[in-house]
Amino acid sequence: MKIARIVLASTILVAAAATAQATGERATDADGSKPHVARAVLTHSVVDREPTDDIRSLGNDQPLVYFFTELRNLQQTNVTHRWLRDGKPMGDVAFHVGGDRWRVWSTKNLEPSWTGSWSVEVVDAEGQVLETRTFDFVNVFQGAEAGGGEPAKAETP
Repeated sequence: MKIARIVLASTILVAAAATAQATGERATDADGSKPHVARAVLTHSVVDREPTDDIRSLGNDQPLVYFFTELRNLQQTNVTHRWLRDGKPMGDVAFHVGGDRWRVWSTKNLEPSWTGSWSVEVVDAEGQVLETRTFDFVNVFQGAEAGGGEPAKAETP
């Protein structure tokens, strides 16, 4: 009877894994959690493997931006940070995930003229987008092209 239960349980697990693979779903880990992006943060910096802040907008006088992600249960796979400006690819940064909790980040040094709507996608090895974050890169220069001039200052009456 015990052997029949073990065989039945094994058959169910194999069938579930095959169904997940056929439908494109990821199998769950032993602890029951699916592979996922636990955190995705756009930030000015990363210190001690943690983002220092969470930004939604960035002035073109501060062109360096970091994208931090904490990945769970994606070990032994490759993940890519895909940087897009107004929907057009501007760069990919690939990582190999070595553990069940893996923190990685990429940086992008933006040209002052590259204002617009930016997004960063977390893409798995199969090309599936796991997570997306967006930010606006805005012109803070007054009376000049996006790449020059003085930063805009608040006027006081």
